Amino acid sequence: MAVHRSGSAPTRVEYRAPTTDPSRESALKTPFGEEAGDSAAHEVLDHAASRVLRDLGEDDLPSSDRDVLRREIDTVSDAVREAHLGRLPDLGPSGVVDRLRLLRSLRNVIVHDLDADDATIVSLVRAIETVQEPLLSAGSSLQVTDVLNPFSRNLLAEVAHLLRSPLGSIVMLTDTLRTGASGPLTDVQIRQLGIVHRAALGIASVTGDLLVLVREDERRKATTRFEVSAMLETVADTARPVAVARNSDLVVTCAVEGPRTGPAAGIAQALLGVALRAAHRTRDGTIEIDATEEGDEVVFTVRATGSLEIEDTDTPGAAPALTLDVDSGTAVLSDYGVGLAAAQSVLQSLGTRLAISAEPEELVLSFAIPLPAAG
Repeated sequence: MAVHRSGSAPTRVEYRAPTTDPSRESALKTPFGEEAGDSAAHEVLDHAASRVLRDLGEDDLPSSDRDVLRREIDTVSDAVREAHLGRLPDLGPSGVVDRLRLLRSLRNVIVHDLDADDATIVSLVRAIETVQEPLLSAGSSLQVTDVLNPFSRNLLAEVAHLLRSPLGSIVMLTDTLRTGASGPLTDVQIRQLGIVHRAALGIASVTGDLLVLVREDERRKATTRFEVSAMLETVADTARPVAVARNSDLVVTCAVEGPRTGPAAGIAQALLGVALRAAHRTRDGTIEIDATEEGDEVVFTVRATGSLEIEDTDTPGAAPALTLDVDSGTAVLSDYGVGLAAAQSVLQSLGTRLAISAEPEELVLSFAIPLPAAG
């Protein structure tokens, strides 16, 4: 079975220091030696914070934004000061990306722009790295809604919503034309309509994924009573047209009996995203949607076999919806794409994580979640 690979698996983001000034950077690789005086180091830190504020255009900002920026730089600077004194600061889970950017800016100014001795530079940079470490760990559970402002989220949601209606019309029209309802078609015309139909389904799937990513929907977490088998069939009915368009079969197996209670809407949303992703990546094969019980949890699995178009997954496992790029100070979608990032985002909000495993002839996507039997 052929496997076509594109892209690369998400990689662990590591911290890399800038290399603008090699002489300064070499000092960071030397042992601590005599510890720099705390007061001198903290004075350098204060100068660096002032320089960062100036570089970020503090004076040009509206007063409300200027106050927010000052509070954030004070919070980050205080955390570095605490780490420099040997205490472990706790910045909390909010503002991870913005605070990583400020830490990077502080580091660049300290290393490259200020006139400080090497021991002071080393001690402050190590304090900054101490503050960074828990922020990077927190980044593994970032949601897209954590890094987009409300305007950006609303704009993306509006664009995605506006695209859904015309795409639905294209899908319906091509379906109608392919059946010959408007007159006989040649084999070439049928194949061409098939290409248009598949393309429209693919774009429609992406717009749906965007809506999932940018909308905070508390309804997906609501606990309800439901039948797992009925949920699987509903998901399969939605994903089956994509599988059929790629000449693949879609089957459902369910070993979970009786009604359950849990976040049915969120599970269905994530499972549909995973099933659609597998269907889009499988040609001339089979997609199986399965649910089994393991202890107190129900494990949902989507398994695809056939001619697979999958990413290079040398390190399969639990892929986050976002990865943090410290060098650029940004959060980026994982290399698994919008579809799985959307599913992962939903699952993270439910307290679980999507696991991904890829072999040359099989792609397996699964997640487990506690679903107690309904009373």
